[in-house]
Amino acid sequence: MILFSIILKVLGLFVLKDLLVALPGLLTGLSFIMENDFNLSTSFVIAQVLTFFIYFGLIYVLLFRTRWVTEQLKLTKEFGDEPLNFPINPATVLTIAVMIIGGLIVIDIIPIVVNQFLQYLHRRQAPMGIQNNGLQDVFIALLKLIIGLLLLTNTRQVVQFIERRRKKRKTETSDE
Repeated sequence: MILFSIILKVLGLFVLKDLLVALPGLLTGLSFIMENDFNLSTSFVIAQVLTFFIYFGLIYVLLFRTRWVTEQLKLTKEFGDEPLNFPINPATVLTIAVMIIGGLIVIDIIPIVVNQFLQYLHRRQAPMGIQNNGLQDVFIALLKLIIGLLLLTNTRQVVQFIERRRKKRKTETSDE
């Protein structure tokens, strides 16, 4: 059961990474719609908000309700009553997963930040007809970089938050 719990939590962290990376673009798109004609883009706003709630629900279930997921999917049914010995602490695995996710975000976004900044400088020097978004693309890329760096530098706090929630859920279910 612990092995499946760890796998589901790592999967939940990857979904959280995807949400954090997509969030700046989502907020930028929503602000663009609010500045322009809202009536034309109602379906876009609904789709964006619905996508956010689906991500949030999936993250909540995978990180904080792993026991319920393993029971619903009957993941431990084939293993019988004999427990699997998994000598690694779940917090250690989560720490490694958070660090890997933060590192992947940073490695993935650094070339994009440089590219967006160079494009911004190129657009500033271009004739008036070519200029558009300004610093918006650079800002979004920098936000993604900051998210990755925050995951790398605050790994312990992220894991402690997940573990606190897990232990709280465990005591709530044992009291029932």
